[in-house]
Amino acid sequence: MILKRVGIVGAGKIVENAHLPVLTVLSEAKACWITDQSASRAQSLSAMYDLPWIDIDKVADAISQIDILLLAIPWGARAPYIELAAKARKALYVEKPFARSLSEHLAIESAFPPGSLAAGFQRRLYSSILATKRTIEDQLFGKLRTIKLVACEFDLKSGGGSSFITRPDQAGGGVLIESAIHFLDQIVYVTKATAIQVHRVKAIVIGKIDYEVRCDCSIITAVKDSIPVDIIASRLRNQPFEFEFTFDQASLAIPREPDSRVRVAEAPDRVAATEALKRAYANTTEVNAVDKAFFEFWRLFLEGMDRESPNATSASTSRTTSAWLEAIYNRIETGLPMNGCSE
Repeated sequence: MILKRVGIVGAGKIVENAHLPVLTVLSEAKACWITDQSASRAQSLSAMYDLPWIDIDKVADAISQIDILLLAIPWGARAPYIELAAKARKALYVEKPFARSLSEHLAIESAFPPGSLAAGFQRRLYSSILATKRTIEDQLFGKLRTIKLVACEFDLKSGGGSSFITRPDQAGGGVLIESAIHFLDQIVYVTKATAIQVHRVKAIVIGKIDYEVRCDCSIITAVKDSIPVDIIASRLRNQPFEFEFTFDQASLAIPREPDSRVRVAEAPDRVAATEALKRAYANTTEVNAVDKAFFEFWRLFLEGMDRESPNATSASTSRTTSAWLEAIYNRIETGLPMNGCSE
């Protein structure tokens, strides 16, 4: 494998704590430069990782030095860099959220060769998610019947009025696009969902930022099953985290954290169900930490580039995630007063 050179646009915490640590140990890739709207932030990471930094206005000049452009900046600021990477025929790794609509997703996808465009949904590679995927594929507990997600954590921290999180034109939304999208993608990935139906939405929106979203949906799987999905995501309340997949013969609780395992929430024979789960974990890549998820994601992306073929990192595998996000926001935007609740 030829060493791939990476240019980084964005010097936030995800780059500092995840991408750069991985790129320092990967033998197949090397970070060549970093930039950010905040020059001081780029300079700080430059010093921490002994990495050259460039002015944000110099990306067009520096793109010839790299093979991959990593975009870790807000959704609303990405378009010029996506266009630049496409014109320069560079591979592109885009941090989540990849797109706010299916049409946007497909437009980006059409500009890059297979295997050269990654959408940063690294949490789909957690061992617990891979085990859930295998459970569904092998029908260890019969058919999947329902999915329930409760992701509620009181948190109004915004980083101040200048933070992109407070600006809908930059963030694209609130709790749904910034946080719950990971869970939407995990559902899409494990079920191989091909279509989404959004039946009912109730939300709290202030200044076009969604702070709480409840929705009843259905996903259509590759085998044409329709699975009801009940979701509540909120920054306005604390509730115990629930991510439950109910099958004919058991209900499984999917953990939020990578170092926890899927557990049997309910089953006629818990011992037998737990043993079946152990079999689901067999032969899966052990990804039980965030840094391992990023490492494995980068490794797979580089492998896909060399083979010129899509894999779990490829944007083509998360089209339904973008379509789901779009469908929920469409219901909110067409049926909800700007500041209030509706259903």
